[in-house]
Amino acid sequence: MSGEELPRFVRSALESRGLLEAFAERPPAQRAHYVRRILRAARASTAEKRLEQMLSELEGGLHMKRPWTPRPARSLSSKSDSARGAGSSTPGRR
Repeated sequence: MSGEELPRFVRSALESRGLLEAFAERPPAQRAHYVRRILRAARASTAEKRLEQMLSELEGGLHMKRPWTPRPARSLSSKSDSARGAGSSTPGRR
């Protein structure tokens, strides 16, 4: 979800708490999940509660009330090497 797709009130809340960068560091699916959850609330009070939960989780390094840490970026070569078994020997194979 790019900044252009971010609802104004969500962007404003992130900016006012200094969390725009923390939000941007999350994976796209996680960002989209947060925003969808807020926008699908039937009541304004529920949307406000979900927005506050998202902000609190971003401040505390959490996602869904669990610790969240970014995964290290993987290079394409290391992924393809491990898929082929490069660097490992399999007993009984030549």
